[in-house]
Amino acid sequence: MGIVMLKKINYVLDKSQKARLIILMLIILGGSFLETLGVSAILPLVSVISNPEILDDPSTKYYLVKNIFNIPNTQTFILFMAIGLIAVYIVKNVYLIMQYNLQYRYTLNNQRRVSFRLMQCYMSQDYIYHVSHNVAEMQRNCSTDVNGFFLVVLNLIQLFTETMTCLFLVIFLLMQDVETTLAVVFLMVIFMIFVLLIYRKKMTKLGEYTRQLNAEQGKWFLQAFGGIKEIKVQNKENFFLDHYDESYKKSIKAQRIQATMSILPRPLMETVVICGLLTFIAVRIYLGAPMQNFIPIMSVFAVAAVRMLPSFNRISGYVGMIMFNKPSLEAVYEDLHKIEGLRQEVVKDNNDKTEIKLEEGLRLKDVKFAYPSKPDKVIINGVDVDIPKNKSVAFIGPSGAGKTTLADVILGVLKPQSGHIYADGIDVYEHLHAWHKAVGYIPQSIYIIDDTIRNNVAFGEDPENIDDERIWRALEEAQLADFVKEQPEGLDSNIGSNGVKISGGQRQRIGIARALYRNPKLLILDEATSALDNETEAAVMESIESLAGKKTMIIIAHRLSTIRNCDFIYEVKDGKVSSKTKEEVFG
Repeated sequence: MGIVMLKKINYVLDKSQKARLIILMLIILGGSFLETLGVSAILPLVSVISNPEILDDPSTKYYLVKNIFNIPNTQTFILFMAIGLIAVYIVKNVYLIMQYNLQYRYTLNNQRRVSFRLMQCYMSQDYIYHVSHNVAEMQRNCSTDVNGFFLVVLNLIQLFTETMTCLFLVIFLLMQDVETTLAVVFLMVIFMIFVLLIYRKKMTKLGEYTRQLNAEQGKWFLQAFGGIKEIKVQNKENFFLDHYDESYKKSIKAQRIQATMSILPRPLMETVVICGLLTFIAVRIYLGAPMQNFIPIMSVFAVAAVRMLPSFNRISGYVGMIMFNKPSLEAVYEDLHKIEGLRQEVVKDNNDKTEIKLEEGLRLKDVKFAYPSKPDKVIINGVDVDIPKNKSVAFIGPSGAGKTTLADVILGVLKPQSGHIYADGIDVYEHLHAWHKAVGYIPQSIYIIDDTIRNNVAFGEDPENIDDERIWRALEEAQLADFVKEQPEGLDSNIGSNGVKISGGQRQRIGIARALYRNPKLLILDEATSALDNETEAAVMESIESLAGKKTMIIIAHRLSTIRNCDFIYEVKDGKVSSKTKEEVFG
């Protein structure tokens, strides 16, 4: 916990967040001053109550105050002092309430901002990143880890608060009694160093272990509900429940140990400090120090102890929490640091005003692709293909030949190591945002959100921007309009998570309508009907074939029955693409 951690926090926080943090620190300094004022204001009152004669002693400040304000007697003086003390504590506590509100407001608001920023970074990453990274871990990083990051920030702020308060109080106490103050501070500091030496590594390990368990819980939760149908059919509910519960048990145990370790210093420190302080005072009295001198000082020390002991306890607790959440801070920093630059590229690409109309068709020129994890295994090797406007082109081949990879390369979600794809002479990889506006994609498994038909077809559009006329046109072209009209709520019918309330064929038609709603110049169908039965497939293909001559289409097919009406057919095999005639394909 030092300069390195502060540098990482400095990177994650933007300029406005850091500026607000500085203002917050200044407010905290004011609160620490008021805390000290609250303790120091006790001394004059106790001094006058324990020794009223000092009001008549010209050498004291009390005599001067009494005469300046023309206070008639001791009782009135004590009354005014009590009222002043009450005012000090009211002002102090109102200020502290506002200060704590600002602290939590700062951390919680910025927690949301950093979570959004991290999610934005993840979404800006290319498709390969998402293929190779665990969704449960990304979800944990955006929620649990960002929360942990700001727990570190909050605990650092609170650590600063308590440290400043203790520092002001120690300075004040040193002005009253150097020896007693040094004795108390020495005991507290030695104890805290001892605690930190034990805590530091243990709490960091516990924090990392808890992070792993949080990701594991998320994994088992997502897996349990992601395949709920198969799980129920095979009676495997208990398998997933047991694994989820086991990871939760381990997490609870780790959190219990962390919580116990956080509160343990408090009773230990109170015992050590109180015993040490009383022993020190007893020795001084035994050696002949006058007892009456201790009454005002002990009153101040008692009030200071009431404030400082919890502060020292909280300081050790804050340090423990910082160590516990340090792995979360590291994770947020590492991910932002690694991919922050790519987010700027996405913003730049989103501002691209290029428009691709696909008037001249599509051209693949010497395209070569291999996955970064296996650079020696070339999936697509030197592909050259011309796709004319408003023609349908099929890519066939055995499973694993690279058909879907080729589709992903054309889509632009995978970037080839060499070669180019041109649309109207424009390199699509240099204008990806414009290219994606021109492309409609229909995969084998349509992603359905738990929402209405309208919102599934318009997919990602704000409600005020949705054009119902375009939705109905897309539904007509997908041959789904009659089904929607039959629904009591029409476009507002909810079709459930993953489309559980509709059939497989209707899900595919939703996917077709979604692609057509954007009025794309190119449609890419990646085995869009392979999961359907023959009758449903024929009906869906009828919808697709009705678009022939209106759209440029690329069809990735496993079943040859789906490509009989395509204008061109290419076979993908061993990384190469070769043209085939219908006679060669169908015999």
